[in-house]
Amino acid sequence: MIWVWLGIAITLGGTTADSVWHLTYGFPAEQGIPYPHYIVMTGIVMSLASCVSMLRLTEGRKRLWWFGAVMIALELSGSLWDNLVYHSRGIYGAPLQEIPHTMEGIGGILWLLTALVISVNRMIQRTHERTRGTRSS
Repeated sequence: MIWVWLGIAITLGGTTADSVWHLTYGFPAEQGIPYPHYIVMTGIVMSLASCVSMLRLTEGRKRLWWFGAVMIALELSGSLWDNLVYHSRGIYGAPLQEIPHTMEGIGGILWLLTALVISVNRMIQRTHERTRGTRSS
């Protein structure tokens, strides 16, 4: 779970850096893909890799992990669409540019919420396992 949360933290840090970058420099078409987008994509790829590895390692129910993987894939596809179709070609302000941003936002928020639920479930399971082991018969 450490890698899951590290990926989320990198994504959030990159998103914050991207907001600051655009507030400071605007949207220069000649620059191409802004560097904070690489930070965001690194966090998304790290989240996807850790989610897939947890899918392989986790026993029992995997529905939340599968849902998380789908949400990360949605987030990643929105990021790639935004960067490869718009930013790499210097297109800013296109009406359809909101679609990949929405995909990134929805995927990211739902992945964050899913990771929270998974973490709480794991914590509850560990607490139950510890209390079962300490009871006397």
